[in-house]
Amino acid sequence: MAKVIMVQGTMSNAGKSLIVAGLCRIFAQDGYRVVPFKSQNMALNSYITEDGLEMGRAQVMQAEAAGVKPSVLMNPILLKPTNDVGSQVIVKGEVLGNMRARDYFAYKKKLIPTICEAFSELEKQADIIVMEGAGVTKLPNLAAMQEEYGKLQAQKEALYADYGNLKKQVKEYDVIKQNIDSILRQPREPEREKGKERGE
Repeated sequence: MAKVIMVQGTMSNAGKSLIVAGLCRIFAQDGYRVVPFKSQNMALNSYITEDGLEMGRAQVMQAEAAGVKPSVLMNPILLKPTNDVGSQVIVKGEVLGNMRARDYFAYKKKLIPTICEAFSELEKQADIIVMEGAGVTKLPNLAAMQEEYGKLQAQKEALYADYGNLKKQVKEYDVIKQNIDSILRQPREPEREKGKERGE
């Protein structure tokens, strides 16, 4: 099973492709079998593989950095914009057709098995897969994170208070146990000796 590392960005043109290529080169130089992977890419320019299939040029550059031949498995879905509201959809290197953005968004879930199959095939070929995130990764909501942190901090303080009370009770029980042990260790006087002392 290949190890996976994913590179994401908070905006387009943030440098994800270059960082993926750099990681591919580093891992390859360290002796690992490494391949790039981006499930969906959008680009006007494409690359034609030895098999006559189309894929994104960014993944070709990353494959070269990894020292492996480019394969459409590295970029199973390629979108080539045809106008402002539509693209040519290429699946595993072959043209599926032209779709408007809304039509593609409704259709793209059907492509998930294709993406999973491509990824599974790469897993068999590599020790490490360097994934490039598509599009923009949403930043976390800072206010929500602060609120959650406040709740966790309150829970932590409550748990510490409970721990302090339990620790105090354990100390009290320990004192009681020591007193009982001390009493039980005291030698008992024979009943006859006690009777003499009482003048019986």
